[in-house]
Amino acid sequence: MWTMRLGDTNDLLEDIVQALEDPLATDWITAGAAALTLIVAVVALGYAIRQVGEAKKAREQTRELETARSQPYVVAYMEPSAVNNLAIDFVIKNYGQTAAMEVKFSVDPTMTTSNGDEVRVPAVIPLLAPGQEWRVSWDVTAARLRSGKPDVHKGRVRFKGLEDKAFSSEVVLDWSIYKSRRWFDSYGVHAGAQALREIRSLMAKWTESPSGPLSVIVRDGDAMDAGSGPKSSESDGIEPQQVEYLADMLEHGYAEVESTARTEAPPTTGDQR
Repeated sequence: MWTMRLGDTNDLLEDIVQALEDPLATDWITAGAAALTLIVAVVALGYAIRQVGEAKKAREQTRELETARSQPYVVAYMEPSAVNNLAIDFVIKNYGQTAAMEVKFSVDPTMTTSNGDEVRVPAVIPLLAPGQEWRVSWDVTAARLRSGKPDVHKGRVRFKGLEDKAFSSEVVLDWSIYKSRRWFDSYGVHAGAQALREIRSLMAKWTESPSGPLSVIVRDGDAMDAGSGPKSSESDGIEPQQVEYLADMLEHGYAEVESTARTEAPPTTGDQR
């Protein structure tokens, strides 16, 4: 890069002054060249200063963008519960890359259930880590339809991020988008656990006592076909078919075996043909 020292600038100015005092042709040529060189130097200096300023501004913008991307991003919303599609949860979640501090939520009108109970939200959530959420069950859509409660609730989420910078975002919670929903039930881990509890409750009532709910009657099918009349006796145990039926219940789930049992009753007798 071409540069000009301070001494060179002084020499150019002296040439210009000398040309003005003793106006010879050569002096005028020298003065003109000096003036042109000085103008070029000034322009180059201004360009360099502008480049330095733009570079500094670009660095500041990059830093601001990096800081903005690193800030927490907290939102409040409502969504169907993972347990039951009829139940709607209220959620406050941090989708940002850093922790959100002093999270506060305000809403109007007050959030209430169909029964009129207030949905309690903490006045301050001290910290929400990246991906962390606070959740509470709000209401059930079927009950909400008949409650006459307002659909739209408007609120605001406030929180602090890096360098204690304060953030605020508007929230609109609207029940109307959930009242006309249709969906397919999907039975997951919760449904399986509920079925196992029902099976455990049912098996707890079983007993091998003749007077208990579970008793096994063994019949001689060949004797009945021969016309000799039924022969029966109380069995001390459970037939293999019943053991297989119980195994199917545990392996495939109570709901599936129950639906099969509606069309084909579980084996409770030991017919021998």
